[in-house]
Amino acid sequence: MIPIITFLFQTGFTSAKNMLLPLVFLALLLDSAFIAVWYIVGSLLGNSTVKAGARDEFYQLIGTAVLIAIVLGSVYVIASTYISILNGTKLLNTNAVSTMCNDISQYESSSNSYSLGILESYLSGNPSSKLNGLCSMVSLGSNPSLTEQLDYPLAATTVVVANLTNQSVVDYNGAFLFDAWVGFLSDLSPQVNVCVFPGWVSPCVIPLYGELLVPDLLLHVQFTPYDGYSMVYKLLTPLGTLMTTAVEFFVAQLSINMIALYIWPLLIFFGLILRSVFFTRRLGGLLIAVALGFLIFLPAVYSMEYLALSTSSANYNSAFGYSTLTTIPSSGVPSSTSTYVLNFFVMPSVQKALNHFGCLPPANNLVDGEAGDIAVLLVPFYSVGAGLYSAAASGNVAPYFYLPYSCSPNNIMPATYMLFQIYGIMGITAYFLPLINLLITISAIIGISSLLGGDTELAGLARLV
Repeated sequence: MIPIITFLFQTGFTSAKNMLLPLVFLALLLDSAFIAVWYIVGSLLGNSTVKAGARDEFYQLIGTAVLIAIVLGSVYVIASTYISILNGTKLLNTNAVSTMCNDISQYESSSNSYSLGILESYLSGNPSSKLNGLCSMVSLGSNPSLTEQLDYPLAATTVVVANLTNQSVVDYNGAFLFDAWVGFLSDLSPQVNVCVFPGWVSPCVIPLYGELLVPDLLLHVQFTPYDGYSMVYKLLTPLGTLMTTAVEFFVAQLSINMIALYIWPLLIFFGLILRSVFFTRRLGGLLIAVALGFLIFLPAVYSMEYLALSTSSANYNSAFGYSTLTTIPSSGVPSSTSTYVLNFFVMPSVQKALNHFGCLPPANNLVDGEAGDIAVLLVPFYSVGAGLYSAAASGNVAPYFYLPYSCSPNNIMPATYMLFQIYGIMGITAYFLPLINLLITISAIIGISSLLGGDTELAGLARLV
């Protein structure tokens, strides 16, 4: 038994998946060998009770073989029907899902991406660990194998989750840029120093002059024109925490789905072995039920949500499926606007929204923005003149400082509110839908486990449903 398990893990999960039917037959053979040894020991001991128990387990083995044939046949029919139905939709047909996966993979590998290395590894695969990538799993050929058809529902669901993960990371990066930019502006304190010494000698302009005499005149002007932005900066702290958690939830969903894609054949393999022994039968039935829950129910529920909450007007073949936000221009030019259609699987772009309000540094580069503002402040007396002009021209509006790169007081609050609206859309697919899917999947696992004679308690999780 130990060499067989070692062989499975050494050859990699991919090899195990390609050997689904051999694994099933191997499990049944191991169960038969165990029952045969059981019966031989009973015969050698002359114990009729032990022999009767072995015969009962043999009948149970026959029932298990019939049951697994029915289960695999049913799963195959369901998977084939699932693929056929989805191929009739615009959003989840094999070409759309494969194109989406490849586009995300290309974006992940580009030099201007703000995403995760783990996402690219999931999409394109990692040969060193013998894992196939998602993009190969959803690219069904003309004659897909049994395992490929069984994989497709969960693989397509995982591609959608990968798309959401990519969007959330890009939006999170835009929110981080806004947070850092507002923090810089709130602490920006230009100052001007003018000092006159006896004989019009000004040691203020001579570094390391030594001991300074008391000047005849010392003028020090310092102000923080965007100091009020500190309130917005503090307001962004909980938003940053929420968006960080949302990204983590998407990564967790993606990782769980990927793990399920690679271990479900092993769950069935060990479930068959354990189910043929009376003292591990409940655990074996539970393992098989868990595999079926991931293969059938989770993809079915997620697909219905995706088709119901998505819209056909969005462009799903772009790099990460972004639409533009309501009244937010796609190109950043205020004269060209388009309407964002609410879509919980195609989130608005944070950077487009903030660029529309002029609340991001140039080219989304903090260093360039800060350097540009500081360079202007090094011009003698510019800060004083700009500050006086701002105060005189502001009227009843609180004065602010004129800088080449900033975020005006008229725009900073609308931009902040827009971020919270975008997070509200993100939170549906990050928290609400996964919780519903988890409860539905657990309920399905409990029901299937009960039919298979497996455990239905799930360490207390049954109380949730």
